[in-house]
Amino acid sequence: MTRSPQVADLSSSMDLKDYWPAARDAVTVNGKVRAAPALLDSLCVVYNKKLFAAAGLPEPKAGWTWDEYVTTAQKLTNPAKGVFGTGWPGVGDEDTVWRLWPMIWDLGGDVVSEDGKTVAFDKVGEQALETLDRLRTDKSLYVDPKPGGEQLYQVFLGGRMGMVATGPWQLPDVIDKGLDYGVVPLPSYSGKGGTISGPDTWTVFENGKARVKAATEFVSWLSQPQQDVRWDIEGGSLPLSTTTAALPEWKKHATGTAGLQVFVDALETARVRPTITAYPKISQQLGEAIVAVLLGKKSPGDALRQCVEQSNAILAVPS
Repeated sequence: MTRSPQVADLSSSMDLKDYWPAARDAVTVNGKVRAAPALLDSLCVVYNKKLFAAAGLPEPKAGWTWDEYVTTAQKLTNPAKGVFGTGWPGVGDEDTVWRLWPMIWDLGGDVVSEDGKTVAFDKVGEQALETLDRLRTDKSLYVDPKPGGEQLYQVFLGGRMGMVATGPWQLPDVIDKGLDYGVVPLPSYSGKGGTISGPDTWTVFENGKARVKAATEFVSWLSQPQQDVRWDIEGGSLPLSTTTAALPEWKKHATGTAGLQVFVDALETARVRPTITAYPKISQQLGEAIVAVLLGKKSPGDALRQCVEQSNAILAVPS
C-alpha cells in the first residue's frame, strides 16, 4: 500500500525528529514518509511474582539470557498444578512470527539481505528455533492453538503461567486480575538486548489537494504530545515521541503503573519489520516453520531450510 501512488507523501508535512526510531521506521519507505504514526508498543516479558516465589526462583533482571529463560521456564513448570513456564502462539500467523524477530536480530540476522534478494536469517534462524524446541522438549511451553493468543493470555491471567512475552496492552487485564506481576526486557543471546515494535499507522490517500491537506493536518494534530498522551493513557499504548514521554501526565501514569516504564525504555532498541511487499509471504513461511517446531513435527534445522528455500523463491520473483 505504501508504494501505491494513491497514498499521499507526507514527507514535507510530518516532522518526526522527536519520534522513537520504531515509529519513524514504520512510516518511512525509501526515505519518504508515507503514513503518520498512530500507536506504538514494544515487546517485553511480564511475569507472575507469586509463581516465581513458589518455585523458589529469583525474579528475572535486565540482561538475562535465553538460556536463563529456558531454564527458568522449566523450573516454573508444575504439571501437577497445571502450571506452564511460558507460552507461544502456535497458529503460524504474525503473532507467532513477530516474537522471533528480536531473537534473529540479536543473533546478527535480519528479515532480508541488504540487496533484498535473499532472506538474512538463514545462518541464525536455526538457533532461535532451537530455543523454542528446548522449551517444547522440556514441556514448559504452552502452545496456543487458536488465533489472537487469547487462550495463552487466559492461562497467564489465571495464574497458571510464569512468564509471557507481551506488550503494554496486556497490563490493564493483568492489573484487573489482581496479579502480582513484574516486567523485564526480553532475554538476549548477545547481552545487548533489543525488542520489536508493531506500530499502527494512519494512511492518507490522494483524493484531491484540499482533502489531503485537511487529513494531513488532522493526523498531525492527533499525534502531537497533548493529544498523544491522552490516547496513550486511556488506550494502553506507549508515547509516540520522547516529547510525549517527558510530559508530567505521562510520567505520573508511568510511575503509577508497575512495569510500564520498562516498555517505554525498550523503545530505545526497538526495531520494526521491513516495509517490503514480500514480507507477508516470508512471514507465512516462517510461521509454518515455527509451528512445525512447536508441535515437534520438524527439527529446527529442517524447518528453517524449507522456510529459507521457499522465502528465497518468493524474493526471486519481481514484485
